[in-house]
Amino acid sequence: GSKRRRIRHNTQEQQQEQPKQIIAFFHPYCSHGGGGERVLWKAIHALGELRKEGLDFSIVIYTIDREREHYCRDVLDHVKSRFS
Repeated sequence: GSKRRRIRHNTQEQQQEQPKQIIAFFHPYCSHGGGGERVLWKAIHALGELRKEGLDFSIVIYTIDREREHYCRDVLDHVKSRFS
C-alpha cells in the first residue's frame, strides 16, 4: 500500500524554533504536475509571503507519493521550474 509522506524543507534556524501554528495540506500526488498542483503551490507561496511579514507558522504537505531519495529537493526543484 501507499504510505503518507510529509514534505519538509526548513532552514537550520527554523528547525531550532518550534512554530506557534502549523498549516497542513493533503495533496495525494503533489509532485506529478497535474491540475491541482498550481493551486497548492500558489497557496503555499501566498503563505510564504505572510511568513516574511513575521507570522510564525510552519507549512506541512502530506502526500502519498512513493518514497525515494531526494524526494523533497526534487519536488521543490520541480515546483520552482514549473510555477516560478
